Amino acid sequence: METPSFQLCDLQATPKCRDVGHSGSLRSVPVTSIPTRWLLLAVSVVVIEAVAFAVFGVIELLHLDTSRPEVALTSGLFFLLWAVFLMFFSWRLSRLESWARPPLVMAQLIQVAVAFSWGGLSWAVVALLISAVLVLVGIFHPASIAAIESAESD
Repeated sequence: METPSFQLCDLQATPKCRDVGHSGSLRSVPVTSIPTRWLLLAVSVVVIEAVAFAVFGVIELLHLDTSRPEVALTSGLFFLLWAVFLMFFSWRLSRLESWARPPLVMAQLIQVAVAFSWGGLSWAVVALLISAVLVLVGIFHPASIAAIESAESD
């Protein structure tokens, strides 16, 4: 009597499944790749950056100066939109979509440039530099690149 097999599926919009037989061994049916630790580190740091920019944007909007409200309004809206930009592309990168990588790399390079333009060594400069380096290392780690390439080939 043969033991019935069951399916292990990804929780993606279009699940691809592996058949697990009675011996527990996986048969060679392709499965969508999952993000690596390095990629998840990069995405997590970008999400933290996005939350920080969103909080800063809200603070800017809450402190409108009556003499120049357009400055606080435009900078507050900019930071909120920047947070949405970071969240969207980090979400797409966590789904192993390679087209989301270049905007995040660009965002981190801009962040490094902004940190160096401030001069000095404040806690904000250190935070910007460390987070940018973590994201870039996570995105360009060989395991992350392999996972993205593997997902695109499926």
